[in-house]
Amino acid sequence: MTGVKSLAAALVLLLVLSGCGAKGPPSAAELIEQPVIAAPPQTAKPDKPAEYTPGRPVTEDGQEAVTPRESVPPQEEKQTVFTLSFAGDCCLGTDHSVYGGEGTLVRVVGDDYAYPFANTLRYFEQDDFSMVNLECALTDSTSPVNKQYRFRGPPEYAKILTEGSIEFVTLANNHSYDYGEIGYKDTKEALAQEGIGYVTDGGTSLFTTESGLLIGIFAASSRFDKMSAGISSLKNQGADVIIAAFHFGTEGSYSYNSDQRYHARLAIDYGADIVYGAHPHVLQEIEEYGGGIILYSLGNFVFGGNRSPRDHDTAIVRQQIVKNDDGSFSLGETEIIPCDLSEYPGYNSYKPTPYAEGSREYLRTLSKLDGTFDGPDLYVSYSYGNEEPENPASETENPASETVNPTAETEDPTSETEETEEPEVPESPAEVTEESAGETGEPAEPTGEDG
Repeated sequence: MTGVKSLAAALVLLLVLSGCGAKGPPSAAELIEQPVIAAPPQTAKPDKPAEYTPGRPVTEDGQEAVTPRESVPPQEEKQTVFTLSFAGDCCLGTDHSVYGGEGTLVRVVGDDYAYPFANTLRYFEQDDFSMVNLECALTDSTSPVNKQYRFRGPPEYAKILTEGSIEFVTLANNHSYDYGEIGYKDTKEALAQEGIGYVTDGGTSLFTTESGLLIGIFAASSRFDKMSAGISSLKNQGADVIIAAFHFGTEGSYSYNSDQRYHARLAIDYGADIVYGAHPHVLQEIEEYGGGIILYSLGNFVFGGNRSPRDHDTAIVRQQIVKNDDGSFSLGETEIIPCDLSEYPGYNSYKPTPYAEGSREYLRTLSKLDGTFDGPDLYVSYSYGNEEPENPASETENPASETVNPTAETEDPTSETEETEEPEVPESPAEVTEESAGETGEPAEPTGEDG
């Protein structure tokens, strides 16, 4: 009986196994062909933090790891910087009495328009805007007005400016009308043909650089009464930076006078950023005032009005303009490049050349611009043909400027700087009436007198 029960139990077990699809024990071959893969141990996954950021590391307790801020370098904002260059008086011509004579600018330059700025071109090419004072007429007229010094060059000499990378000139000076209305008109047409911007006495001009800086310029030689309205107009027209170009001061003086200081500071008070001065024919101190900068005088630069100048010192001033994050503009660094107005110490080659850095001439030039120069002013004779008294400044302070051209005093009336009388300046610009100069801000009738 027991054997029957055991047999029955074995049959039941066999039926159950075959009904469930179970296989019998594997053969040896099957064990070799099918490797056993062990299942990985089961671990509980950490809960994600409420604000989990995909890709961020997670700590052992399941919290998102925080990366310290200082590990990410801050992005530095780049400032936009513009460079404006200024140089002194440029007379691109010769006096009427010796026009085309030996040693004059017209004879030396000929039609080599790149010659005068060849040694300084790199400074003007690497800026956004370059400006000089044009002290002559560019005309073919041979009928000058009746005055002591009458400077002119051919109209083609406007190309000297473009070859020198000069973008703008002021005509507010005492030589723009040397050949009357005809010469003045010819000058403006020659400049316009070469794409050179200009501003006239009592007038304003807007100039946009290729880099996008909008520059406003007001100029005055006699029309200082228009200063307030002129600068205000430029501000209202959205000028980013404003230049006041003034023809003022005492010829041959290394110090600015009270009238220069009054008008220059007033221009800054009215809203100008830079005052660019001309007329003394020598360098004068640079002054910072009210957030602006005043260049009282940068002397002569390419100056054909004098074959043998006693003072050769001149300079290029490069002023940075910074565009701030809020869109406003402010003055940046000021760079000074001391130069000799000639390649040679004894006479005028009409090709300004930088002085060697650290040289005696270099340091002397800087002293004239920082106000520490203590040499005597130049004596300026206003009577051609009369002998001058000796000038210690030309012999001891500036040996590079000594005259070696024996014809300068006997044959060349341009060997002295031109005459001017200091006009009487009113207590306030408002005291000068607009009727005194016509409605255009230019002299109604040129008198031919220097000043």
